[in-house]
Parts: sequence; C-alpha cells; structure tokens
Amino acid sequence: MNSTSSWVNTSHEQHTNDNQDDDLAELLWMCISPIILFTGIVGNTVSAVIMCRPRMRRHRTSICLFVLAVTDVLVLLIGLLRYWLMFQFDFDLRATSSFMCPFHTFLTYWITTFCSWVTIAVSFERFASLFFASFHLRTTKKFLHYVGAYISILAILIGLLNAPLLFAVNTGELEYIVNDEVQIIAICDIKPEWDVFMLLIWPWIDFTFCFLIPYLILIVLNSGLVWNIIQTHRQPSWVNHYRVWNSWPLVLVCCSFLVFELPFGIYFLVQDHIDNHAPTKRFLIWTCANILSYLDSTINFFLYFLSSQKFRNEIRSILVRNQVMPDELCVPGSQHIALQPRKSC
Repeated sequence: MNSTSSWVNTSHEQHTNDNQDDDLAELLWMCISPIILFTGIVGNTVSAVIMCRPRMRRHRTSICLFVLAVTDVLVLLIGLLRYWLMFQFDFDLRATSSFMCPFHTFLTYWITTFCSWVTIAVSFERFASLFFASFHLRTTKKFLHYVGAYISILAILIGLLNAPLLFAVNTGELEYIVNDEVQIIAICDIKPEWDVFMLLIWPWIDFTFCFLIPYLILIVLNSGLVWNIIQTHRQPSWVNHYRVWNSWPLVLVCCSFLVFELPFGIYFLVQDHIDNHAPTKRFLIWTCANILSYLDSTINFFLYFLSSQKFRNEIRSILVRNQVMPDELCVPGSQHIALQPRKSC
C-alpha cells in the first residue's frame, strides 16, 4: 500500500527535530532500506531467471511468478529507493523537476497497486487449476495469452485509476529553520486546488484498490488452497500430493502479502486516533509499516527456496553446470514430477 500524503513531503521537516522517535525512524530508513533493496533486487532477479529456465517455463505458475518477481523489483526501485535517497543523502527524486514530481508519484502508486493484483493472479492460477478441471487442462502456451491479456488490461485500468495524480501534484518550495537560519528547499507537493481530493478522497481510493479488495480476495483464495491441501492429505494419490507440493510456494506468497501489508492497512484506519500532538510518534509508526510493506517485495525468493524442491534444483544446476538433475515424469495437465525417469505423456 502507498504512503499517506501527510508524510510524503514532510521528511525534511523531520530532520530538524531531535526527538528520539524521529531519530529512530530516520535510522530505520537509512540502515534497513539498503539491506532490503540489495536483498530484494538480487533475490527477485534470481527468481525471474529461474522461472525462465526450460524446466520451469513449462509450468504455468512460473509465468505468473516471473511477472511477480519483475514487479517486486520495480516496487523497490521506484518506491523504496526514493526514501533511502531522501533520508541518506537529502535527495528527493520527485523534487528535481516539474516532470518528475507527478510522473514519479503516479508511477509509485501505479506499481504498488499493480503488484497487489499480480499477487492475486498468482494465487488465482493455482486456485483455478485445483478447483476447475477445464482450466487445469489448458496448455501453457494458451495460458500465456491469458496472462498477457490480463496484465495489459490490468495495467491500463490501474493507470486510469491513478491518472489524477498526474495533475494533482507539482514542485514547490518549503521553508524551514535550522540554527536560526531560514532554508528553502524544493519539494513535490499537492496543488492547492487538489487539496480536498488528495487529502480526503484519494487515500480511500488507494486504500480500497491497493489493499482492501486485494486483501479480501487473497483471504478467499488462500483459504481455498489451504482447504485443498488438507483434503489432499487424506487421499493417498501421489499425483494429488504433487499438486500440494506445487501449491505450498503460492500459499506462502499469499500469506506474506497478508502479513506484511496488514500493518499499513491498520495504520491507515487508526491514524486519526493517534495523538496528533506527537507527530514524530506517528512518523515512526508510519515508517515501520512502510518498511514491513516493502519486505513483502523482498521475501519471495526465500519462500520459493524453502518450499520448492524444483526451485532449489534449478539453483543447484546453475551453480554446478555439469550436474545432472533428475528427469521429470509428465502427468496430465502439463505438470511434471522429478521422481522417475522420463516417460512419454
């Protein structure tokens, strides 16, 4: 979920405050952000490469996970990188020009909302494969067309939803006092005529489409996947158990979204009840919620590695190029199992 506008342009004011909460918040941005950036970019890049390898491309789930990995990298580069540069170097990318201010603002909200709905696509693919036989039997090539159409339509709709941001913000100037001296800095701020929309209406639009609706949909889809896993454990079919193995990484991805995005959703709902006379405390809570939200775009590589034998095998085959990996057994529905020598399907 995106940042509320009350904190988007006040970071420099916070620098003049020696409050302990404020210092801790800035320290979190400066120290934890580069760790998340490095880990997330490297991990998601490796994940994208793995999903493109021949053994993984034949699985429809890998297509969705590839898109999710690329999207997560963009979330970190567009969103988190800006905050790190602001607090580490006092450099705000949005304030560099009248073009970057609305464009980067639009891009930030667009990519974070897009990422939420890509996560839905990942979970829905596995949900539909388990509960609808006709969907399960579709070929990977045909499924690729559906994914392309979904992503294109999704990108356009989210772009239209966030289009007002291109007109609502612009560069301006902020005066603040340091050591009894007035300093003026450039900022990206809301236009006066858009104040009501951006402060009262837009936060709820963003909350609804970036957090609330995806959150509710993922709860339903994840509940269905967990129910199917429980039911499958009662059936001694090795093919069913293989499908369970394929479902675990997606269940974990879905759970990570539900866990790491929840703090910001709670913050949005209760922020008006936080003591307005302690802005640095609100700033610290907002910082923690934001960092947890960005962790959701970092952790997927580790979830794949821990829960998927195929993923670990592909990493091993990259590290040890001459190592012969187990062949796969083809089963109906374009699924493969690394248990026995290859047989004709």
